[in-house]
Amino acid sequence: MNNDRLFLADGSPWNTAATHLLIDYPYNSHNLLVALRFTVVKESPFLIGLLDTAATWVILPESILTSLQIAVDTSLSLKEKMSSRFGVYEGYLNRLPLNFIAESGDSLQIEATCFISGDWPGPPVIGWKGCLERIRFAIDPSLNRFYFGALAG
Repeated sequence: MNNDRLFLADGSPWNTAATHLLIDYPYNSHNLLVALRFTVVKESPFLIGLLDTAATWVILPESILTSLQIAVDTSLSLKEKMSSRFGVYEGYLNRLPLNFIAESGDSLQIEATCFISGDWPGPPVIGWKGCLERIRFAIDPSLNRFYFGALAG
């Protein structure tokens, strides 16, 4: 789109990319109110994740990583419990490269803190701590657009 750049008052660019939001996206037995396409490591096929600023971390079912042939060494990981609307789940915290896929501009890769659980029954989740807090982003619901870029500094 031509209007995918946002600017600060001084004229400098606020974002470097934009992409389409998926609204009311059906995912298995779930309905994702606001979702995004992303990848874990650049070469992997894209995933659909629930955009959730109230979620503590990125949440990835272990089965997805296994199907993508992404090996995670849990021997060095922090074991953690997470409480959700589905109940309490055990898993591991790992740092993984997460890529926000741009439709216009440049895709953005960050090291995201991910909660990986073999029992997680929900969809992948793009959460706040260790992920969304590390990027600049805005949503325009009238255009179903997600604008994003690296934090300044």
